[in-house]
Amino acid sequence: MKLPRILRIALAKSLYLLVNFVQKSPHRSILMAFRYRYPKASFPTWAFQGDGVWEVTFSKGTKEHCAIFDSSGNWLGTRTIISRNMLPTKIWAHLKEHFVKPDFLKIIQLSMPQGQFYELDIYEGTHYIHLYYDGKGNLYDQGI
Repeated sequence: MKLPRILRIALAKSLYLLVNFVQKSPHRSILMAFRYRYPKASFPTWAFQGDGVWEVTFSKGTKEHCAIFDSSGNWLGTRTIISRNMLPTKIWAHLKEHFVKPDFLKIIQLSMPQGQFYELDIYEGTHYIHLYYDGKGNLYDQGI
């Protein structure tokens, strides 16, 4: 009589692991949308963000990227940390005009269906400043 009980326990554990695995994996349509958009991406790691939104962190070339997809597989955007030499010249001109010598903490390039954007976190003297630019290099928001 122990064999059926052992089989039931093994089956229950297997089902638990399967359900847990399925909940941590995006739907096939999202996986296909990701592979279509980033065919050369490697080492994707998925995380469910809620409301059907999935975030995938992956490598492409020498950079790490983070993309967001909705439950239908629609691409919502990609964040990439970039170096300061990849900033558009108009952003550089604005920085030189308004800041003495900014210390860059983080530069993020946002690619979205609406276009390209840049988020900069800089340290100027004793102030920590957030700067937001559109793809043309125009400052559209700033915060401390």
